[in-house]
Amino acid sequence: MLTLGSGHGATHGATHGATHGATHGATHGATVPAPGAGTVMPAWSPLDGVHEVAMLRPDAFDEGDIHPDLWALGTMPALMATVDFSQFNVPDWDRNTTDEDMRNIELIRAIEGREVVIADLGSEIVAQSGRFDFAYVSVLSLTTHRHKNTLRLISLAMLASGMVGMRLKMEQMRPRPVQVWPGILPIIPTPAHPAYPSNHATQSHCVSAMLKAVVGEGTPEAHYLDDLATRVSRNRESAGVHFASDTDVGITLGREIAAQFQYAEPFKTLIAEAKKELGKAEAAAEATS
Repeated sequence: MLTLGSGHGATHGATHGATHGATHGATHGATVPAPGAGTVMPAWSPLDGVHEVAMLRPDAFDEGDIHPDLWALGTMPALMATVDFSQFNVPDWDRNTTDEDMRNIELIRAIEGREVVIADLGSEIVAQSGRFDFAYVSVLSLTTHRHKNTLRLISLAMLASGMVGMRLKMEQMRPRPVQVWPGILPIIPTPAHPAYPSNHATQSHCVSAMLKAVVGEGTPEAHYLDDLATRVSRNRESAGVHFASDTDVGITLGREIAAQFQYAEPFKTLIAEAKKELGKAEAAAEATS
């Protein structure tokens, strides 16, 4: 598909610049910067003279100061080496869908009431076009110094489920809605990878399922986590970048990944530690005593 550089550059730059800034501002802003983080305007002269610098010799970088995203990145090789990708299967998408079925089944949630949805949730859709883990930070009121393991759980679940989803996308190679029906006019740039399954649906439902293992089913937090995952998933359809079956299969896949991974390390330990951080370990112990 031909994309004019100027138009794509302007759209991609504006949208992803705003999204990246908002997403990382919210996510990283909710966490304390690393020790010795640079100033906003790193143009200052050293406090000491060049030949009079007083050296400090800390023993090591504190493990607790590693950003959750980077901690997850460093953990991924060992985790993925244990994954049997054959256990995660998705049904082949229907390549013979008729035009009528395409409108009435695959694009129904993207078309019906789209103007109202975009008016109400347009800014949210744009904010979630990249990462959306900042929403979990908000829903659970997370901070780095109190919820280190909870944030690591979110980051690792996002990364692991996203990798599984991308592997399956490249097996299915489904086109995006705008390639099938250009008139849908997506409100965000269409991602440059296949549509099926939806990774936003896969990741959001995996993360929410992992966090529900922490807070417990039937709790107020679990209700919000379910609603958040549904919103993130459906927003992608309203944006015009996913079909309904992309979402539906992604939801199932995300839950399956969480069910498999939550009993494996390091997820098992992270869930146990997150329960302590959110005050759920004591509640669970009292409920069973």
